[in-house]
Amino acid sequence: MEQFVAAAQYEEVIQITDRLQTFSLKRIKQELTQEMDYFQIRIVLARKVVHS
Repeated sequence: MEQFVAAAQYEEVIQITDRLQTFSLKRIKQELTQEMDYFQIRIVLARKVVHS
């Protein structure tokens, strides 16, 4: 996963999903302070679901 998403990006997406209580890609992307594409967000969400 590290080849697609940096650790800081991963943490930011996790914090946003926890705060907003959503997996909506559009809502997450709007809240990001770092530039990420939808593919990267999906990778983080997939890992979060698997490790939950």
